[in-house]
Amino acid sequence: MNIVSILLSVGVIFTVVLLQDGMSVSAQQVNVNAAAERAQSSPIFNPSAITKESFATGRGDIFLLQKRKLFEVSLSGETGHSTNAFLSDDQRESDTYLRERAALSVGTIIAQAYSVGASISAESTQFLNNGQLGSNVISTRLSGSRSIGTVSLGLTTGGAVVLNDDFDEVVRQIDLLMTAATEAKVTELVQASASVALGYVIADPDDFSHVRGIANARVSMPLRNDVEVSLYGSGTVRRFRNFFRQNFTEDRQDLTTRAGVNLNYALFPAVAILADVSGVANFSTLDAFHYSALDASLRVEARFAF
Repeated sequence: MNIVSILLSVGVIFTVVLLQDGMSVSAQQVNVNAAAERAQSSPIFNPSAITKESFATGRGDIFLLQKRKLFEVSLSGETGHSTNAFLSDDQRESDTYLRERAALSVGTIIAQAYSVGASISAESTQFLNNGQLGSNVISTRLSGSRSIGTVSLGLTTGGAVVLNDDFDEVVRQIDLLMTAATEAKVTELVQASASVALGYVIADPDDFSHVRGIANARVSMPLRNDVEVSLYGSGTVRRFRNFFRQNFTEDRQDLTTRAGVNLNYALFPAVAILADVSGVANFSTLDAFHYSALDASLRVEARFAF
């Protein structure tokens, strides 16, 4: 099933279904919704999206009567394969997925220093062999940042609703994050960027509420005018406040790491084809949530500014 729609900045979330109370909890007794768990490890908002040019749809002071493009519509379709669709070391199974995303955003720069933006987005993911892993996410976001030299400091808040493949609500969340980002030229061709975010996620049900910290680094280099290759790495720390106390006696704290390579081919000025291969590993204080996986994907993305 798909969500077709309007939406906010980049993303996907998580849900865990536990067996009845009174049973001893093991990895076999915890059914992880992998699409939702993957969304948590690759959150709906990622600070790597925040750079000095993130909202550079206009130049100069917003109050000056200059013609500028404030809005952007983005559409993408993706197919990918994961060596661990359930994101569980005890239930490893490869599967292929399809993902569609649509987003509408607005943003500008005020006085050449302050970036402001808002977006709404919808994303749908389906697994070919395990339909129960499918998810649908609708999200909105407001962001603001201030450039100080080569660093951009910001604040962002957003809300999201995660639905399962049958469009039943699984979890909803609101987050508030402080962000910092920078980028620099390493050589004439090589560009490096880094970003961090720290904040809190309030979720319903409350079992999913947590403190979140994110760090990203990327190095990019053009192979020719229309092709760019990037190496990237990220780490996400999550400390849950009250994770299913009736089933787990220990607090859940996770460290999710990811590293990969991305190839971006600009087919047309507004259309790009992106190929990505990455590895992810999750380390948790709860054994049921330890996992590793290799993912490969191919995505076609179109962006139209107006």
